[in-house]
Amino acid sequence: PDYEGGPRGHQSRREQLFPLALAEKALAVQVENGNASVPSDKTHILNSIAGKPLADLDSPPLEMCQHYMEVNQALHGRFAAALYRVALESQWAKMHGTLQPALLQNPCSMLALSFHEC
Repeated sequence: PDYEGGPRGHQSRREQLFPLALAEKALAVQVENGNASVPSDKTHILNSIAGKPLADLDSPPLEMCQHYMEVNQALHGRFAAALYRVALESQWAKMHGTLQPALLQNPCSMLALSFHEC
């Protein structure tokens, strides 16, 4: 169906319903502190992110590495981009200090926002 404001208008309406308390948690996610339903999956995921060779995927993961930081920054930036309009409309004063630094770390080269029905 056609949405007023086009695809970005539809996306904005969908994002409006995202709970800001959950968004704040998303902006603090650290992949190295995550869990997996199967412990070996976490090990494999972290070792893949760290760039270990396939033969070393079962080795104990690093506690911290530059690649984890890069993934964390990318996740935070993408969440910040998705939440930007919602924060502008509702809790800018509270979220501004968290969103701005995260956006600066976003690996995307373009950010498109819809202010339709804003």
